[in-house]
Order: sequence, then C-alpha cells, then structure tokens
Amino acid sequence: MTEIRRCLPTALLKAARKKAVPAVRSQGQAQADWEHAIDAALADEERWVVQRLAAIPVVEFPTLSDDGTLQPEPFYTVMGFAPGAAGVAILARASQRQVVNVAQRGGMCAVLEAAPPAS
Repeated sequence: MTEIRRCLPTALLKAARKKAVPAVRSQGQAQADWEHAIDAALADEERWVVQRLAAIPVVEFPTLSDDGTLQPEPFYTVMGFAPGAAGVAILARASQRQVVNVAQRGGMCAVLEAAPPAS
C-alpha cells in the first residue's frame, strides 16, 4: 500500500466492476485527496484496482450525429497483440474518455484484414 500511496501523479484508481463509478486520477490531486480515495476504495465492499496512468493516442473516428451526418470525433485508443498457436489476435478499444473503459462510453474496435490485390 505504501507504493500506491506514493503514486502521484501517475496512478489511476477504479472500481473493478462498477459501471457507474468514475475512476479517480491521482494526477492533479493533493496527496490528502489521493489518500482519501484509496481509503474509500479499501472500505468499499467491491474490488478496486490501481493502474499506471499512461499517455495514449487520440484518433479521430467518424461518428453519426443526431442529424444523421457523419462527424469526426476524437477517441482515445488502446491496442495490443495476443500471440497464440493459431496466430495473432489484435485487441483494440476506444473511448471518448482518457480512461478507456468499455462500460463507460467506450467500445471495442473492429480490426480488418485485407488480402493484397490479385495481379
């Protein structure tokens, strides 16, 4: 716990399963506020996790607006690779919030494979 309490300003504290609870970023918080957030998480019946806050890329994607037109919107994106015996899987998520959480305004990204054109 000592290491987590010293994580300012690079940590993120979030409920493991609660969809409606926003994550708490250590960045920009006073040490006392960060300690209070940790103590509240420890007292909660639900599990909380601490993650290192990372700088992640922002990419514009077309989104459907209320009037039916496509408008570019910025999304934070994360992607990783998972190798296995049958090949490599690509796992990708995107969100309009810096904490990329599928349960909170985030979503999975489609990854397409294309074959080279026949010559």
